[in-house]
Amino acid sequence: VVTSLSPGGGPTAAGTAVTLVGTGFTGATGVKFGTVAATNVSVVSDTQITATAPAGSAGTPNVTVTTPGGTSVAANGNKYAYTALPTVTSLTKSCTSYATAIACGPEAGGSSVVINGTNLTGGNARVYFGQTAATSFVVNSATKITAVAPAGAGLVDVTVSTYGGTTAAGIGFTYIVAPVVQNISPAVGTAAGGDTITVSGTDLIGATRVAFGATTLTCSRALTAVCFDNEDDTLTVSITPAGVGGKTVDIRVTTPGGLSDIVPEDQFSYLLPPVVTGISPNSGPIFTSVTISGTNLSTPDGVTVAFGGYSAASVVDNGDGTITAMAPQGADTLPQPVHIVVTNSIGQSSTEVVADLFTYVLAPAVTSLTPSSGAESGGELVTISGDYLTEATAVYFDGTQTEFGVFGDGSIWAYSPSHPAGAVDVTVENAAGLSVTTASDVFTYGSPVIWSLSPTRGSVLGGAYVTISGDFLGGGAMAVSFGGILAQVWDNGDGTLTAISPEHVAGEVIVTVDSGYETSSATFTYMDAATVTGISPASGPGFTQVTITGTNLLGAAGVDFGGVAADFIDNGDGTITATAPPVAAGTGVVDVIVHGAGGDSIAVADDEFTYIDAPEITGLYDGVASVDFPLGQPVTAGPLASAVLAIGGENLPNLGAATGDLPTGTCLVNGINARCRWSGSGNYLYPMLTVWVPAGAAGTTVAITLKNSSGTSAPSPYGKYTFVAAPVVTGVSLNPGEDGGTSINGSVGTYVFITVVVADIGDVTGVKFGGVVAYDFASYFDDVTQTYQLLVPVPDGSGTVDITVQTAGGTSGPGFRFTYL
Repeated sequence: VVTSLSPGGGPTAAGTAVTLVGTGFTGATGVKFGTVAATNVSVVSDTQITATAPAGSAGTPNVTVTTPGGTSVAANGNKYAYTALPTVTSLTKSCTSYATAIACGPEAGGSSVVINGTNLTGGNARVYFGQTAATSFVVNSATKITAVAPAGAGLVDVTVSTYGGTTAAGIGFTYIVAPVVQNISPAVGTAAGGDTITVSGTDLIGATRVAFGATTLTCSRALTAVCFDNEDDTLTVSITPAGVGGKTVDIRVTTPGGLSDIVPEDQFSYLLPPVVTGISPNSGPIFTSVTISGTNLSTPDGVTVAFGGYSAASVVDNGDGTITAMAPQGADTLPQPVHIVVTNSIGQSSTEVVADLFTYVLAPAVTSLTPSSGAESGGELVTISGDYLTEATAVYFDGTQTEFGVFGDGSIWAYSPSHPAGAVDVTVENAAGLSVTTASDVFTYGSPVIWSLSPTRGSVLGGAYVTISGDFLGGGAMAVSFGGILAQVWDNGDGTLTAISPEHVAGEVIVTVDSGYETSSATFTYMDAATVTGISPASGPGFTQVTITGTNLLGAAGVDFGGVAADFIDNGDGTITATAPPVAAGTGVVDVIVHGAGGDSIAVADDEFTYIDAPEITGLYDGVASVDFPLGQPVTAGPLASAVLAIGGENLPNLGAATGDLPTGTCLVNGINARCRWSGSGNYLYPMLTVWVPAGAAGTTVAITLKNSSGTSAPSPYGKYTFVAAPVVTGVSLNPGEDGGTSINGSVGTYVFITVVVADIGDVTGVKFGGVVAYDFASYFDDVTQTYQLLVPVPDGSGTVDITVQTAGGTSGPGFRFTYL
């Protein structure tokens, strides 16, 4: 029985190797394809035979096997398909939008392609576009296959394979690149549509459609087409479709290569009504050319412009998004300012903005002057308020033109020219004419009057800056003289003048202010330099009240102690009371200098003041201070009991030459009063002060501070004292970790391990064997026993001696001994 064949068919020519599968093949004597015997028959097994198919004609004969038991029965499973060689004769010309129709599709694939040919129905059919199999296909008949093109590029051959073989190459299919839109010109149009635009890009040839958002137009090469393919990668859309004003759409092109992607360059905007965002200038007379800025000001149909409802006779499109219009007559008679309105085919610009306001310039009117009076010499800065002042071209005081400018609030500033005393009219002129004189524009000139001078005294060398106060002094054109000598002068802008006094001999002179029309005068006194002949007291701390005596001190401008300014009072009797300013410690002797009206005093011995500093602690020492107590090593720590310490330092509080307890609050321990005693005079090598420090807890550090008339000593490491507990020895041994009991033996140089209890191993200052000091001992913390250990080499000695440990807190007690061998 033959159940299947592999392959199930082949060409009509002989030579195809075929494998027969079935049962009962043992002893087979022959194989036939229809009535023709196969060659090269080989019985592989009872279920498989191989044979070479003989030549045959197109059809499906049965394959049979003959054995001694008979011949197999024909069945569908053993039919062999002889197939003629297929041919492809043509592809349907799907791309008709080109000058010559071709078979084509997009590079992304997906095109439906009709393949025409012969012998296409043979078994095991396959379709290829170049080397790539079709995405899918349907064998419609022996002469037609419909296939879906895979993705590809360029020109490829389309071939078909069947049992009869593969078609020859030569029938081509062209992959088309997708279009890209790169430019729209113009990129705006009216909402009603009907505009002409050009679409440019790449691979636009052969376009079939162009879409404006959701609205699609058909493209072709017909001269009457709304979308015309120029065959140069440009499309001309002669009638744009209608759209929504203010909306931007993407223009997308469809070609046989597909649909263009959305890109910023393909955007097309439908116009909105105009928007005015600015005008320049924003004021002027009739016929002023005004440049208008904004959006939607330029359209194919043009725009119109109106000023307050009056049409501008001339409107020019500047080509840069702005337009220029000429201000018409008529709107100048309306309340000012007026709106400039731009109208296009969509609508008009809003009048709910201030950016479009234009003010027609009319003849000015003056309503007030500030100030309304000034000096005869002129130079007064006058603010002129009124109407239509911003376009002023000239300002006049009684017909005399003067310098002026316009403030941001529409008012004018102007400098008054010189003029004799009296009232004059101030008028303003612009392109529309001159303001009419009224009571509101009157400016009154006045003659100068001096009220006071400050200061009223100065040096014979001159150089004093003298402020002159009074009426009608401003303007800066005033002449000022001291005793007939002209001085440099300037206007302070607040109604006062400042003049620099020239040189003059000592004495009183007349100061004269001359406006050029009138004068006014006052007196000024020239003085020689100050001298200091005495100060009292001549020493003390900062803030000491010091009385200064001397000559030419009246009217002094300042007092310095060693260059540091001091507060002072001019007593009016030729003396001064000054407060010594606080200075840095160690300042010592300084000169007191008076800055007199006639000049500064010169430093002399009589003006010297000595600063007394706050105390400073330089060291603590064990014992009571006395004149016979030379300085030794400082003490920084001691036992827990109360201590009596001598204090060394600078500027120590004392009782003069006397000896005795100092007042409460002089000596402090941690801020608490402590007894202290002055030991009398002596040289600086000896401490003169004794303080009693109360007992403290182990590890506690106290700070000792002192007070004198100049202040409290600063915190200092030399004024600190720490209470240290006496050490306790808890074990000795010759080996680490060993319990040696209370007595051990050895020789000189033997190393002994001592276990000691201290707050800090650094507190240990010495180790003794009897009365002999052991040098070069080492210390460490034993992590196993959690104890402090001393490793000590045994010093010279003999017999049995006590082992003791010393700290600032004392010496450990007896109990552990060492016997020399």
